[in-house]
Amino acid sequence: MSSAAVCSTCGTPLPPGSDRCPRCGTLAGDHRRCYGCGARAEVVQRDGLFVCAACGRPRVPMEGAGIVRSGRERAPLARIAQLKHDANVSRFVSIVGFVVAFFVLMLGAGFVSFLPIFGYAIMAIAAIIVGAGLVGLGRSKSRLKEGRVAMEEAIALVAHDVIRSRGSISAQQLAEQMGLPYDLAERTLDRLPADPQLRVETVIDEQSTDGKLRYRIADAGLYAAAVDENLSEEEQEKRSFDARLAASMKAKKP
Repeated sequence: MSSAAVCSTCGTPLPPGSDRCPRCGTLAGDHRRCYGCGARAEVVQRDGLFVCAACGRPRVPMEGAGIVRSGRERAPLARIAQLKHDANVSRFVSIVGFVVAFFVLMLGAGFVSFLPIFGYAIMAIAAIIVGAGLVGLGRSKSRLKEGRVAMEEAIALVAHDVIRSRGSISAQQLAEQMGLPYDLAERTLDRLPADPQLRVETVIDEQSTDGKLRYRIADAGLYAAAVDENLSEEEQEKRSFDARLAASMKAKKP
């Protein structure tokens, strides 16, 4: 997985095929690097999102090296970061509101015995604060749900890069390459052919004996525009990426 022979931190020899130091746990390989903080770190799951273990920024997992990345996943990842921030702020404000409401409620209860109207008014204010807190919790859950949808979008874009680099691929192979749960890898591949911008199609691999459905890049000619000058900036960027990938793959051939 990594071409490094020794750990960059402690100098311990890395086991063949491993990108993790058996002594200190340092990871090797640029496919492990976080584009946000620059550290080679694990990707972990929090609140249903994949994030960098070092800095907490949203990241798409990648277990195997050798994938030419387009970087198109950065836009949805930036959106996820904002949604995650909004969710955390809403949750924090709601918790503070519940604490304040508790003390306001206790204060109102203390006035009920000798100033009932004033006491009930204070308790009503506490109820309003609780209601606002519940709305905040709902907003937090909603933002996290939007973030999980955007995360699957980011994963799909990286999965497209994997297909570009590796050719036809099954859900199991994608799960191993990216370090995804199998059901998520399968769901990701299933959605790719429905997006005409990604130009992915299912394929029956006649050389395969495992019976697994595979996915590959569709014939680009089927989706080509009539004239290049009418292409959008996004499509021009994709064409440029295709050219860089083809040159890279050609350079790797003996």
